[in-house]
Amino acid sequence: MRDLSKLLSRWKNPLRFIGIAGLAALLSVAIYGAVQYYNSPGGDGPAIASLDNPAYAKQDAEIGQLSKASESFRNVAKKVGPAVLNIKATRKGGIAQPGLMMPRGEEEEGEMGGDPFSEFFNRFGAPFPFQGGPQQDAGPQVSMGSGILIDKLGHVVTNNHVVDGAEEVVVSLADQKTDIKAKVVGTDSKTDLAVLKLESTKGLPEPAEWADSDKVEVGDWSVAIGSPFALGQSVTVGIVSAKGNRNSLALTGAEYGGDLLQTDAAINPGNSGGPLCDLNGHVMGVNTAIYTRSGGYMGIGFAIPSNLAKDITGKLIKDGKVIRGWLGVYIQPADEELLKRAGITGGV
Repeated sequence: MRDLSKLLSRWKNPLRFIGIAGLAALLSVAIYGAVQYYNSPGGDGPAIASLDNPAYAKQDAEIGQLSKASESFRNVAKKVGPAVLNIKATRKGGIAQPGLMMPRGEEEEGEMGGDPFSEFFNRFGAPFPFQGGPQQDAGPQVSMGSGILIDKLGHVVTNNHVVDGAEEVVVSLADQKTDIKAKVVGTDSKTDLAVLKLESTKGLPEPAEWADSDKVEVGDWSVAIGSPFALGQSVTVGIVSAKGNRNSLALTGAEYGGDLLQTDAAINPGNSGGPLCDLNGHVMGVNTAIYTRSGGYMGIGFAIPSNLAKDITGKLIKDGKVIRGWLGVYIQPADEELLKRAGITGGV
C-alpha cells in the first residue's frame, strides 16, 4: 500500500495514470490484431510458410500448374522445332513498286525484297486498298517463309504462295547452319499448299507428326512455330479462337474456300507454311494467313486444318498435282417458259 500510495502521490490526478495505462493496453491489442491479419491467408501480407497454411498450399498449387503449362510449351518447341525449316525462294526480277502507301501513310518492309509486303498482302488479305508509287525494274525477288518436314525422305510442306514461281528454293535447318537445296514437287493454289523435296537427307531431324484437326476445339492451346521477318525460329502461344469457314476467300485473297483454324497466337510475315501445334507436339494446322490493318500481328491468324493438309500433301507427293472431280451442270432458276420448252413440270 505504501508503494502504491507513493506512486500515486507522484501524479496530481490518479485518474490520469489509469487512463494512460488503459490506452497502452488498447494499443497493444490493436497492434497484435494487425500483425495477425497481415500474416493471415486473407491479409495483405505474406502468409506464414507452413504446411498447415491453406493460402500457402493454394499458392504452391497454382505455381505448379503454371510450371506444367510452361513445361508443355517447352516440350512442343523441343519436339517440333527441329522439324520446322526456313525457306528462301528466289524468283525472277520484274516490274515492282518501291513501296506501298497505306491509308495512314505508313510504309512497311515485308516478305518480298523488292516489293515490300506485296506478296504478303496479295495472299494475306489486307482489308484496305493500296496505291503504289512509280514502277521500276526489280532484280531477283526473295520470298521468306517456313516449312514442315513431314517424313524422312525429305518432303517438306509449305504454302504455295511462298514458293509460287520460284526458280531456286533453299531450305535452312532450325540450327541455321545447314542449307539444303530443294525442288518443288507440286503445288495447289486452291488450298495454298506446296510440297518440296530436299536434295539431301543427311542430318535431318525427326519429322513432325500430324494431329487430327477434327478433334480440335475452340479454346485449345495452340503453338505457332516459324521464322517471322526472317529473324530465325520463334515460338508463340495462343488458343484456337474459332473453326470453320472464316470467310476464307475474302481473307486469303486466293481460290481457297475451305475451313480454317483461327488462332490468336502471334503470326507474322515469314510464319507462312509453319506449323500450328497442339500441346502433344502434333501439327493441327499449316499457318497461311492473317487479318491485319498494320501489316503485322493483330491477334487474328489462320491455319489450314491438318486433315486437309495431310490429304492434299499425299496427293502432291504421289501425282505432283491435285485432281478434282467436277460436274458439267449449269444451275439456273426454272421459270414457266423454260419448263415448257424442256417439256417438264419440275426437277433439276
